[in-house]
Amino acid sequence: MVPTAVKVRCEHKPRRHCNRGKLRFMVHKVSRSVTSVEVLGFVAWISSAVGFVLYLIWAYVPAQTLESFGVTYYPSKYWATALPLWFCLALIFSFVAYESLNLMLVEPKCSPHTITDGYAKPPRKATCGGIAPLADLPLSEVCDLLYAA
Repeated sequence: MVPTAVKVRCEHKPRRHCNRGKLRFMVHKVSRSVTSVEVLGFVAWISSAVGFVLYLIWAYVPAQTLESFGVTYYPSKYWATALPLWFCLALIFSFVAYESLNLMLVEPKCSPHTITDGYAKPPRKATCGGIAPLADLPLSEVCDLLYAA
């Protein structure tokens, strides 16, 4: 069983009657138990570190040295460079595929959906001396402000 810690907190809670202004000490028991998620995370962390060290040994130690230690069955050294390279290329491909998919889903520039939609608020005149209400700017006005020479 995991020991429990005791946490003491000082609170200043005045009462209405005779204990006004006195400090009360409240004792809270804090129980801490190890969950299975923490154990599995620790085991995964240790396993990945051991696996990485074994990979480095397999990749860098010559075959004669491995055979002198009695290790005779292991994959070809080709896979020591091929697998990391494939993983890196798969990661780069996933970035490119993600961006390409997003570009395919974007409306073309000549589409009216890039200009406005059903939720757009047309601009209205501000009341006398007030701030204009929130509205969408027309595309022609935005282009004039951004690209006018």
